Amino acid sequence: MFLNYMNAFRALAIFFIVFLHTMHVFSWDNNQTQEKILRILFANGTIFFVFISGYLFQHLSAKFSTNKYYVSKFKNVILPYIVISLPVVLYFVFISPKHIEPEFIAMPEWLQIIHYYWFGLHIYPMWFIPTIALFFLAGPIFYQIDKHAEAYWIIPSLIIISLITPRSLFPTDNFLHFLSIYVLGMFSSRYKELVNQTIVKNYIIFIIFVAFVSLFLIEYFALMAGFKTIGYLQKLALIFFCLSLLVKYQKYTHHELITTTANASFGIYFVHAYVLAVCKLASNFFNQYFLNNSLQNIPGNIIFQFLASGIVLIMSIWLVNFIKNLLGDKTYLLIGNIPQSRARQANV
Repeated sequence: MFLNYMNAFRALAIFFIVFLHTMHVFSWDNNQTQEKILRILFANGTIFFVFISGYLFQHLSAKFSTNKYYVSKFKNVILPYIVISLPVVLYFVFISPKHIEPEFIAMPEWLQIIHYYWFGLHIYPMWFIPTIALFFLAGPIFYQIDKHAEAYWIIPSLIIISLITPRSLFPTDNFLHFLSIYVLGMFSSRYKELVNQTIVKNYIIFIIFVAFVSLFLIEYFALMAGFKTIGYLQKLALIFFCLSLLVKYQKYTHHELITTTANASFGIYFVHAYVLAVCKLASNFFNQYFLNNSLQNIPGNIIFQFLASGIVLIMSIWLVNFIKNLLGDKTYLLIGNIPQSRARQANV
């Protein structure tokens, strides 16, 4: 059964990620309050993708086959990660090192290549791929957890682990940080009928919203922006606030733009860093020759930020569709499997 509200959630998740990364196009030195608000709200949007991954893993678990699962994830995630990263990795290893620490430069080239791929630091958004690969590797374990309902009682313990294990450069740390969210997604899918019936009640939506706003304000005034404890709890509340609205108003989520964005979401994740690099060069050129005669970034504000994010998102969708039309059934080599963008009509 196709879950249109989760498809819309995928579109929302990729917008959060593109929005945060687009902030690097601007200079926020003269608008630090707006910057702080936006960063607290949109930071760690990857947590949405982890929740959705766990949700859909459980939703499709009736057809789970270990071999097919591993082959599919390698073909549609790991392989395109290797291919699309290769030019950048080779550039940093053989032409212009990104890491100039003596101990790194002293490594053999093959070890440097492994380092870039394992940590995903050659292109900033790619840090997530080695992390999600660990979740793929643990797929059979998650399948066994779902087969034994009592195993979900581990969630409170996993949340504690997430709170004491912040995001870092290490995929293993990130795996532990996001583990509770992934299993919580599985739980929300396994009991989706009960969960969905509960979270669409107006007073529940209000309670979740108050929790989110309270945590947002705590993070803002406590100067704790980022991926620390409050940020994790704030995003946890935001997940269920967004889910409650998407379930309650899912009849409004059948828009072609939402479906197109959702279907292209993983491809957008792969290509939007390249689009952002082009946009940043263009904005710097425009700023230098037409605005401030400066090489610095254009000053940012909320209006410019939303406009730029929309432009980057649309350009990324266009690039994904261009690659799909160019490569056809070989699209997975660069950006994974991209479904057709035709809007679903069934209200499920």
